[in-house]
Amino acid sequence: MTPHPITVVTGGGRGIGAAATPCSPDEYVRHAVTEAVVDAMPVGPVEESGPSGNRVDAVAAGAIEADTDVTVGDPDRPAEAAAAIPLRRAGRPEETAAAIAGSSPASAYTTGTVPGAGGDRLRTPEFRGTAEGQSPPHRRLPPVETTPLVLFVLVVIVVAVGTAIAVRSSILPSRRTARLRRRFGAEYEHAVRIHGDTETAERDLSARLSRRTELRLRAIPEDLRDGHVRAWIAVQQGFVDDPERSVRDARAVIAAIALDLGHSPGEDFERLLDTLSVDHPEEVAEVRRIRDDDTGGTEHLRGSLVAHRRLVDALLGGIDTVGRGSETQR
Repeated sequence: MTPHPITVVTGGGRGIGAAATPCSPDEYVRHAVTEAVVDAMPVGPVEESGPSGNRVDAVAAGAIEADTDVTVGDPDRPAEAAAAIPLRRAGRPEETAAAIAGSSPASAYTTGTVPGAGGDRLRTPEFRGTAEGQSPPHRRLPPVETTPLVLFVLVVIVVAVGTAIAVRSSILPSRRTARLRRRFGAEYEHAVRIHGDTETAERDLSARLSRRTELRLRAIPEDLRDGHVRAWIAVQQGFVDDPERSVRDARAVIAAIALDLGHSPGEDFERLLDTLSVDHPEEVAEVRRIRDDDTGGTEHLRGSLVAHRRLVDALLGGIDTVGRGSETQR
């Protein structure tokens, strides 16, 4: 079923090999070895000899009627193989020779080709070289096993995501802390002291920022501003007669100013201080520091009134300015 001796035609820098289907185990072993050599002919030499102008092709024959089937093999093999061939017969040696002749030097721009001569069983997408389905001379690479690769990629992605989450979890809190410290200054320390831990304090400070963004603050008209200045002067003048009442009135002036600025009405003074601390953290922290360090007596009340005055000054943009509709004094 194989052609007679390997036929190699050379001329004009062209090599053509012919080989049939590899033999079955224990049959035509020596002939199979020589066929394997021809099968491999177009593979390596194409790259090596191409730059020199030489071309190498091979003809892949199918089941061929040959003397070896009668002398050393199974005489019925060609007939048995014919059942799987669309032409329903084995090929003849002269037909293989014709295929070789078709690959003559006239085909000046072909190299590395393996045309088939096997009753049309040779060039299917899956098997490019034999009538019985064996691998062709140009063997297709085995399919890449994608499952380990996919698993590896998934593991890499999971590790990367986990790392990103861990980094985010460690970096974001420190960034938030730094941002809140810069924004609130001494009021940050006061919040930590009041709440007892950093996490709760930072939640409180973040909530203040959220409330502040919801407000639509506005500038106070000159007439209202002058009224607040006069009210504050009255508070200071009353300190000599009633220091405690002056401190209470100072809080009322601050609440009235905040209302005209656009803060929410009806807030208790502590919550109002929380909101005011977003824009005036140092002044609010000073008011709370003096209040918390209550030592009693007039001097303490005086210090508290001074701290409230600084907050009033910050809210009004200065209460010592002359020429805003009324004379201001301390």
